[in-house]
Amino acid sequence: MSKNVLRGYGKIAAAGTGVGALAGAAFAGQRRWLVESDVPRAIPVETDPLSEIPAETDVVVVGAGIAGISTALYLNQFGLRTVVFEKGFVGGEASSRNFGWVYTNALHQDKLPLAVLAKDIWMGFADRFGFDVGVRQDGNLHLAENEEELAVQAAWQREATQRFPGAIDARILGRDGLEDLIPGVGRQFIGALHQPSDGSAEPTHAVPLITKGARKEGVKVFAPVAVRGIETVGGAIHSVVTELGEVRTTRVVVAGGAWSRLFLGNLGVDLPQQGIASSLMRVKGGTAFRGSGFGGGAAWREQADGTCAIGVSMHGVPVTLDSFRVLPHFLPALKIALRNPSERFLSVQVGGDLLASLRTKRTWRNDEVTEFERVRMLTARPMVKAGDQGLAAVQELFPAMRDAEVVERWAGIIDATPDYTSVVSEVPAVPGLFVNTGHGAQGYSLGPGAGRLAAEMIAEQPTSVDADMFRFGRFTDGSTLQLREFI
Repeated sequence: MSKNVLRGYGKIAAAGTGVGALAGAAFAGQRRWLVESDVPRAIPVETDPLSEIPAETDVVVVGAGIAGISTALYLNQFGLRTVVFEKGFVGGEASSRNFGWVYTNALHQDKLPLAVLAKDIWMGFADRFGFDVGVRQDGNLHLAENEEELAVQAAWQREATQRFPGAIDARILGRDGLEDLIPGVGRQFIGALHQPSDGSAEPTHAVPLITKGARKEGVKVFAPVAVRGIETVGGAIHSVVTELGEVRTTRVVVAGGAWSRLFLGNLGVDLPQQGIASSLMRVKGGTAFRGSGFGGGAAWREQADGTCAIGVSMHGVPVTLDSFRVLPHFLPALKIALRNPSERFLSVQVGGDLLASLRTKRTWRNDEVTEFERVRMLTARPMVKAGDQGLAAVQELFPAMRDAEVVERWAGIIDATPDYTSVVSEVPAVPGLFVNTGHGAQGYSLGPGAGRLAAEMIAEQPTSVDADMFRFGRFTDGSTLQLREFI
């Protein structure tokens, strides 16, 4: 099951909403999986005084996660006055509730140009800002249980290293090489795909510290300030309306993660995106492997404080009204997933979320209090049983972890698209409106690259990577969507 743990993210993201919608028609209970919180995992960071919100700016970025802050960082670099509005806490949602991997290992080949760019940016933050943002280059490992899996890894490694010489240093380890790297594991697996230059960045610290650096360079960040909506004149953007007033601008970037669909919907823009609840846990009292990896039903990351984060391969699909609305977009991926019923990575959560979603306003006036003000930070309830199974898998893999104990459990929301591919694009129907969202389980790692790409589009700069696969219009122009998951 080694390859399935991370491949499961793709299948969950693509198919989970469809399964959820089908199951959700049957019944609805009361227990909610999507929950509100006012206790962030991210460390606090200073933002700009609310009294200094400008009357006008070149670009407004909605959302201060890794995608939004990175976009603002590069917009400012390209000479555009940039303001970021965050409804809650900087980095308070998915950006501080993810696994923390910074990697290219085993990613779909189509995603590698953006992933390579993003990793290079991650590794350069310390030099750029003059202080550490919590990034470590400690490797990523993809274990193989049989010859077939190892052959797939070897094919990926050959193509990736040929396309990106120097940037991708992945290597294939045989049983002996794996045993040398992690004593004891070589007896359980036939080999592995290992990339020493991959690493991690502490989710609790990275985005707040990047925000500190961005503000040092001139980016304005205001929180907590919810953007209620966008005002247009003649079809073009005229301003944004926040809970504290109006700010004139002609360009807006929606980098709201799981909130992006709701925000855009008020403008009549239909973004096919579904939230998937992903659970994680942190344990102490044992050592797994320096760095990150997955295999044998387990996924792990050594944290800076010596504890170990463990991923949960089972994910929750909270059924909401949107599960029905986006179902047509997800049907092709759902059909693919149903061909492999033994690979079950999702748990449909039918209950209070559906009832709550029926009460959520889908359209509103910009002078009304919005859902963004009512829910400053969205999280999810951890899946305890699945987490315990993940811990058991890690303990089976690493005997030194057998006495480890859980010290923290948490969950976050993955913003997934039907093809498990990011949306970094201008919205064709609304000139000046850009979207940077839908990055799935890879959003944290891809964030800096996606931010640079979005900024290049807005500033009319040559793009660092080909942006065609990320265009918004692929959902509406009849294009055949390609599901881009892990190898």
